[in-house]
Amino acid sequence: SCSTNYEFYRCIAINQEQKILFDKKFIQLLELVDELLAFVPISLEDIFSRKFKVQVGQESQCESRSGQILNGSEILFGRGGNDSFYLQKGFSYPEAGFRWTLGNIAVISFNIGEKPAENLHLLCDVFPLRGANLSAQRVKIYVNGTEQAFWEIKTPEVERLPIPASLIQNGWVSVEFHLLDAVSPKELGLNDDSRRLAVGFKKIGVESGVRGGTPQGD
Repeated sequence: SCSTNYEFYRCIAINQEQKILFDKKFIQLLELVDELLAFVPISLEDIFSRKFKVQVGQESQCESRSGQILNGSEILFGRGGNDSFYLQKGFSYPEAGFRWTLGNIAVISFNIGEKPAENLHLLCDVFPLRGANLSAQRVKIYVNGTEQAFWEIKTPEVERLPIPASLIQNGWVSVEFHLLDAVSPKELGLNDDSRRLAVGFKKIGVESGVRGGTPQGD
């Protein structure tokens, strides 16, 4: 018997050749949806469970888990991750365990609830695109419009991004990554990938109770 819509439509296919073609087209559809969701902070789960709403004259809002992150929790990038709730622009489609930045500016945003009494740190597990004469990726980071750090990423590593409590307004944090060396793997002679990539993100953790908060780099 056909217990789901997918199984139902597959069952009514006339022959095996049609079933194979249906499976191929269905997989292509899922891949396309996955790529589209890379550009909006709404998950496939929310779309199909109708947990989001559109208000006239306002932006789309998720009724649950709408970009909120708690101290000690993590943003996980890639297929099966939760990063789509936090990405605003400048990220490519999810891959196995990570997601590339796309273009020269990538933006994430999240809400931490009430304004914290202490400074925060983002712990960013990242790796650079390198090749030919490109040995590192340089990144300027702005937190709520204020330049806060400069990274020069040469190897896979965990970069610390300080977020002073004084910069956080109404609990919201917007982080802009200005990617100074974004380039396509094709230009570097690595493969035929024409996307302008720079940094691969694997996960971002949040910790509080950190002193300081002046611009710095690792």
